[in-house]
Amino acid sequence: MRSRLEEIVSEVTDADDVSYVSSSYLPESLRHEGLPTTSNAKRAREAKLGVLTVEDEVDEVILLDEVSILICEWIPYGANAMVKLNDNMGSHERCQGGSMGQDEPEIDPETGEMPEIEGGDTEVRVLDFKEARFLNAEAFIHFPEEPGVIQIECFGIHAELDGNAHCLGRIRK
Repeated sequence: MRSRLEEIVSEVTDADDVSYVSSSYLPESLRHEGLPTTSNAKRAREAKLGVLTVEDEVDEVILLDEVSILICEWIPYGANAMVKLNDNMGSHERCQGGSMGQDEPEIDPETGEMPEIEGGDTEVRVLDFKEARFLNAEAFIHFPEEPGVIQIECFGIHAELDGNAHCLGRIRK
């Protein structure tokens, strides 16, 4: 916030880390046989062992269980893009999916130093597909967290020919 006399930087959008467990979720209406989705329901107790990094004083705490999260996006692409996506994921291969990470960082030409990067790998498993029509997969995100924060992240991914792309998950605390 800025005025003529003062400038205040708000921290309202800074997110605190919380421990949680998520399982991939793909509704039956999006499935076409294939492998079953992974359930991490038995691992929900692990999140209770994690620390809470909320720094503010709070008067209320809301605990939710069995929450389904659906993030949908429309991306204009066609059959050729679906074929390429399935090809990149190795859908036809014996070893489908794989591990995906960030590209190797480039050395800074001025300082000659390697920049620090945060991140981890994402493991993707193809569940079912039709080459030019759709792809259903699971993504297991292995992102390093603060000590004591336990986040077991697994989301379902559905992409289809008409441009619909979905990321779906069930959160357990």
